Amino acid sequence: MKIDVLVVGAGLAGTVLARSAQLRGLRVCVVHADSPHPTASQIAAGLFNPITGRRMSLTWLASDLFPYLTDFYTDFEETLQQRFFYLKPIYRPFDSLKAQNDWISQTADADMDQWLDVVWPPNTLWSDAIQDPLGGILIKRGGFLDIQSMLAAYRDLLKKQFSWIEARFATQDLEFLKDEIRWKGISTKQVVLCRGEAEQHLDFGFLPFSVVKGDILDVEIPQEQRFEGILNRNGWLFEHKEGIYKLGSTYEHQDLSAEPREAAKVKLLKQISGFWKADVLVKKHQCALRPATSDRRPFLGQHPQQSRLWVFNGLGSKGSSLAPYFAKHLLDVLFENHALIKEVDIQRFV
Repeated sequence: MKIDVLVVGAGLAGTVLARSAQLRGLRVCVVHADSPHPTASQIAAGLFNPITGRRMSLTWLASDLFPYLTDFYTDFEETLQQRFFYLKPIYRPFDSLKAQNDWISQTADADMDQWLDVVWPPNTLWSDAIQDPLGGILIKRGGFLDIQSMLAAYRDLLKKQFSWIEARFATQDLEFLKDEIRWKGISTKQVVLCRGEAEQHLDFGFLPFSVVKGDILDVEIPQEQRFEGILNRNGWLFEHKEGIYKLGSTYEHQDLSAEPREAAKVKLLKQISGFWKADVLVKKHQCALRPATSDRRPFLGQHPQQSRLWVFNGLGSKGSSLAPYFAKHLLDVLFENHALIKEVDIQRFV
């Protein structure tokens, strides 16, 4: 079988990259190997938020990322005939008068008008269980991606197209020839590794990964307190499936085990008490390791010893917003000889 790009890894990064390649008319094959533990893509809440960080400022490249991700995921839904992209307003209750003043000053900035809406009065925006005596701000153009539904639907399509392989992959099995790379009967032009946090132990392990463990809870809340949007302040709460809300997330750098921690559950429930006063019933507790990076920028680039072996990784907690734009960018580099953006090029570390 002759293809243009072999994508190794079927999580968010690999899926979006493979789909982006197909949109260009490229022939693609995805290699998937089961993991003994849940991966980040298998449990991620998939939030995308244009206003982030401790200082709550406009996220990096927001004006490029958000229009593109909307078009990409909307088109992908139509192709797969599966709903997984949800635009939802994000409400952030103020936790101090200083925060209130800071946010009000931001709404006066004409450039922020497309991202921030009016400051709401306290109480009953969506539910009277929300604690917001100082009011809050409404963030526009945010939402969440049901990553698990998207991955499953695309996997089924790739299987029908005979473009899906379930197998263990090792780069030692690649045969690099002058004009092609061969692997298990496949001839390809390029190989892109999208193996998430596992990559820290593999071919691109020399990169400064800053892997983070994240715990997420599935919870139920009282019927009369349910709401449609996303609450976000020192954690987030939103309806992911009918009647089931996602509550998250922790950022643990020390304990990188594969087991959920009771202390993390306690921490999440304590965090939510700062903006939510109704009961929640924990239904499920999951955790996984996120492939974050030391400078919070993705890893894109070619291996220093093999120019046709590439990495697409390091999307971290912003994967839903970063993946479409940078998958396109990487394919521009691979097949149209564009230069990598310096902020994401792994040459910044090599």
